[in-house]
This record gives sequence, C-alpha cells and structure tokens, in this order.
Amino acid sequence: MSHPNVTIVVVPRERFSYARASLESLYEHTQIPFNLIYVDGNSPGKLKSYLAEQAQSKGFKLLQTDYYLYPNQARNL
Repeated sequence: MSHPNVTIVVVPRERFSYARASLESLYEHTQIPFNLIYVDGNSPGKLKSYLAEQAQSKGFKLLQTDYYLYPNQARNL
C-alpha cells in the first residue's frame, strides 16, 4: 500500500510556549511519513536555537524571520 504525499506546515501564533510540546507531539503521534515546514516568526532565542537543532536532526524545513509574522503572512512565505 502506498502512502499519501503529506506536507504539514506549522505556523505558530502568539504562544511560543507551546512550540516545543507541539513539535514533539507531532513526531510522536503522526504515523504516516510526512514532510514538515515550520515557520518561525521571531521566536525567543532559546526556542529559535531549539528549532534550528530539531530541523537539523529531524530533517524538516525551517523558515525563520527576524520579525513577528501575522498568521496570514506566515502562511504566505
């Protein structure tokens, strides 16, 4: 049986505190193969570093900006 080609795009909103838990949950509970694009709009330094490390180790695409993104801006990068 072939798997669907799935790309998940994560566009966090104002709650940076949920980023780590949501990323870990995504990998823990998603059973089918997927590609991940994570859009990071000026998150705090520790989170920015964590996301860069995770992108490197898990192989997902990380788009980072040095300015806050409104949700529609983030979805249109």
